[in-house]
Amino acid sequence: MKFVALTIGPIYKTLKNAKKTREIWGASYFFSFVIKEIVKKLVGKVEFITPYVEDEIFEKRDGVGLFHDRIIFKSDTVKKDELQKIVDEVLKASEKLDDVAIVSMPFISPFDEKEVKNMFEKYKKVYVVEEHFEEGGLGTILSDFAMKNRIDTNIQKIAIKNQYIHDIGDCSYLREKLGIDAKSIVKRVKHG
Repeated sequence: MKFVALTIGPIYKTLKNAKKTREIWGASYFFSFVIKEIVKKLVGKVEFITPYVEDEIFEKRDGVGLFHDRIIFKSDTVKKDELQKIVDEVLKASEKLDDVAIVSMPFISPFDEKEVKNMFEKYKKVYVVEEHFEEGGLGTILSDFAMKNRIDTNIQKIAIKNQYIHDIGDCSYLREKLGIDAKSIVKRVKHG
């Protein structure tokens, strides 16, 4: 039996940006709604540790804060590849491309300006793969840095377009649907 945990977010950053009570309410409702919808897809397939799904609160109620930002369940059927991170997609894509280097920047703070400048000197075209929206992430930070320092480089963001996402599915399905799976990354690099 495997234990699986899934967390959504960034809740703290979202709530931190709220300026009005209705914005806090809306963010709380949104995260609760998303977790409830994911749980609905898993009910009957897994044994939940949290949230509690065995009574009418789960079936009949919607609202703020009813479901927190994480799900923990037991299952024998969950496959490891369904829970892989975007890094695995990038690594798969890199195997199909020539003359590619992968630079991992798991932390953007503190920002290592010297290392980033060295990377831009070595590579005139940089693809930034991110498993979130394309604006406001590492690609944006690198683009701003290059512009401020007048560095001539071509930065391409491979990320989720800034739009509402109405699909629900496992990680591999959503990566493919949103164009951030290995196949999509290879296609973008070869043609972009």
